[in-house]
This record gives sequence, structure tokens and C-alpha cells, in this order.
Amino acid sequence: MENDVIRTSILLDRGANIYEYVLKARNHDFLFHHPRVKPSKPVLGALQGIDNWWHGGIDEILPTILFSTYRGDEFPIIGELWAHAYSSQISTERPDEVEVYLQTDTTISPFKIEKWVSLKSDDPILRIKTRITNTGYDDFDFLWGYHSTFAVNSNCRIDIPVEKMVPEDVSFSKFKPEVEYQWPNGTDKNGRKYDLTQVLEPSTLVGEFHHSKAVKEGWAAVTNSKEQIGFGIVFPKEILTTLYLWLNYGAWRNAYNVGLYPVSGYPATLHKAAESRTCSRLDPSKSMECEVKFVCFSGLSRVSTIDVNGKVT
Repeated sequence: MENDVIRTSILLDRGANIYEYVLKARNHDFLFHHPRVKPSKPVLGALQGIDNWWHGGIDEILPTILFSTYRGDEFPIIGELWAHAYSSQISTERPDEVEVYLQTDTTISPFKIEKWVSLKSDDPILRIKTRITNTGYDDFDFLWGYHSTFAVNSNCRIDIPVEKMVPEDVSFSKFKPEVEYQWPNGTDKNGRKYDLTQVLEPSTLVGEFHHSKAVKEGWAAVTNSKEQIGFGIVFPKEILTTLYLWLNYGAWRNAYNVGLYPVSGYPATLHKAAESRTCSRLDPSKSMECEVKFVCFSGLSRVSTIDVNGKVT
């Protein structure tokens, strides 16, 4: 899908992964692409989790972020949608707008997924409206959101409207797990202080996965301050209530990227979130809808806010 401003590609047989998001005037793709992994048909299962298939871009999270065992089933990292193929049909085709309707069903969890992806002329915003429906006979807990990963360098900064963040309990973190700190000034286990808005060089081998339990506004952005171009996400904070931050500066498989994940709860493991009742739940035959906007911009060295219409200032 493209207009005069942006070009984006969606891999239908790989979970409707958003593979590229290019600002055409700069020929710049904002999304991360793993240098050693090319897109391929994945295999669903806990032992064949997304880590060994993940090539980058933007994936949808459902029903967990980290590996989880829930109601007797094992769910791999970021759940199962990444391993499914979507059907598609053009639902709108006009000179000023194109929209495509996508649909799939999950295998382990009982969900039908419907997506309306649209792009307007001369507009740097990709709009994705999603409806998930519980097709099972019992209620079901879930974490739902977007696994959005961006290519970065040390000229980049991260802007998110949060006051406090909490490190997840993961093996690679230099921070004490579940010890809340004031964003963006974090201190690791050894007393080293960080300004977490600033992207570090990959030689630092920093790998962090933190979340904010509450966002003040529904947006997040990564900006290359030197080139004055950037990428943002706009989301409904009443539904996607938690913002996750993945900092991967050479720590995980020598990759170099930042991840921003608006998700419907915490912590990142479904069975823990279900036990604490800090995630979403749907009764049988009930649905939930959510619209997320992905937007690129230029002429800014940092972001103060992104409004609900995708205007960046």
C-alpha cells in the first residue's frame, strides 16, 4: 500500500506482519530488519517460538507477550498470530483512500481476528482497526497489542508520555526486576545511571524490557534527532493501557533496535496477568475493537505529543 508520502508492505502469510514503512522523500524505512533472518513461513508452537523466526517489523501480540502456560496450553513469545495467514479483500478503493479487510482465526486460543487497514492520499498515517471475537464456550484472558520494532542509531531518542516504568523479570536485564523508577532516569543493579530516552551504541550490550502500568496519553515515538525524521504510534489508552519498552543495544543476538509495545495489560506473561486480573478478558461471543495509527514525520528532533488524529508536534 502506498501514496505519495509513504510505502508500506504487509506479509499476509506471516501474521499480517508490517514489513516496511518507508518515508518516500528520504527513501527511509523506519522498521527494524534482522540482518540474519529473512521472512519465511513460521511453525506455530512453544518450542518453535517467534525468536527463531523473527525478522523484525511490526507484529500483533495475542494472547501473551512472553512464554506462558494458561489453562493447560503453552503459548509462545508474543502469542500465536505471527504464525497465521490472513485472507484479504479490498473493501475500499477510491482515488483518495484504499482499505483492505483481513481475517484469520487463532489455533490455540479461541479468537476470530478481523482487521481493516487503510491509507489515505497524501497522508503519512497507516490506520489499522482490529476486532477480536471470542469464538469459544468460556471466557478467556489475554494480552493484546502491537510488537513494534524500529531501526535506530545513537542519534535517536525515545519519547513516551509516562511517569514511571517497571523492569520485567527477564534474564538479560541490568535492572532490578519489578522495582519501579521515575522515567527516564533509571539506575541499574551496579549503580550505573541511564537517561533512557537516549539510544546507546550496540557495543554497550544493553538489553532491557520495561513497562509502564499507566500512560498519560496514547502515543509513543522514536526520532532521529540528527536527521529530524521519526515514527510514532497512536493508540487508545483505555484499551491498550500498558506501554512496554524493549531496548536491544546489541544484547540479544547482536541485533540493534528499539521496541515500543502498546498492550492491554501487564505483566508480560499471560498466566501472571490473569492471576492478578491486570489483562483483558472476553466472554463467549463477545468482541473488542481497537484502532491504532502508525505515523511517520519529519522536521522534528523530538516529540512533545501526538494527538488522536496522528498530528505530531
